[in-house]
Amino acid sequence: MDAPSLRDIEHAMTLLWTRRDKREQFFSGESDIHPSLIKHIDHRGVKLYASLINLGRLDLMASVYPLCKKVLGKHFSTLVHEYFEVMPPDHFNLNQSARKFPLFLANHAELHLKRHPFLAELADYEWIELAVLEADVLVDLSCEASTQSILQSNSCEELDLKAFAASVPRVNPTVITRCYKYPISEIANLLEQGEKLPRRQKAQASWLLAYRAADHNCHYLDMSELTCEIVEAMLAKSDSSYGELIALACRHSSNVEETVADFLSMVEEFKSLGVTL
Repeated sequence: MDAPSLRDIEHAMTLLWTRRDKREQFFSGESDIHPSLIKHIDHRGVKLYASLINLGRLDLMASVYPLCKKVLGKHFSTLVHEYFEVMPPDHFNLNQSARKFPLFLANHAELHLKRHPFLAELADYEWIELAVLEADVLVDLSCEASTQSILQSNSCEELDLKAFAASVPRVNPTVITRCYKYPISEIANLLEQGEKLPRRQKAQASWLLAYRAADHNCHYLDMSELTCEIVEAMLAKSDSSYGELIALACRHSSNVEETVADFLSMVEEFKSLGVTL
């Protein structure tokens, strides 16, 4: 039989260190690893490296999903091990190996979802914090317009409406929007404060926005469905003017004057928070 190649060795050790079923086969003497490798593999070394990798993964997942860990309690570690077996890392960035956990929970944690139906959405809520912080984009605050409101006049009558309607908002490139079936922000706040969750969490649609601000932290902002639609329109078409966005808002309202006033307030709030630049 041919001697094992370096690739064979790498593949064998990766399986033994990261796959519980492969380790069990190896320890029971029923492994399908290249026969000439078997006698050179140290059993204690396999157990040690596998244990260290598992601990590292648990630490990573606990740091990314602390609220999910609170909800799952003793079941968290078991789900983490199952997650890495079902969805092994596929990216050189260690943190990215955690990104599919919400998808895993939605598709492979049926028993836990029966008790906590919001669990996959809570995981997504936690993941987008890391996604926003690690977004490989430059949030350019150097533009003079970024520190000045486009609504600088003292009243709407003084505002140059034509110029405003033709202008285009610059959206913070780290912005992420979400629509959830459950009030995830409320659930997260309760968990962070150490409060007990309702025994049965009722579905209640919620919309939120996450972004990286000038302080380099991730900030969440709860929104209405209409505001979320407006932000998504900004993201989908980067040259959407304020006039087009106001028209979008007015299509959903019977009170145009009130809608325009609310829209201008939203613009001011977004500018002050750094959602738009």
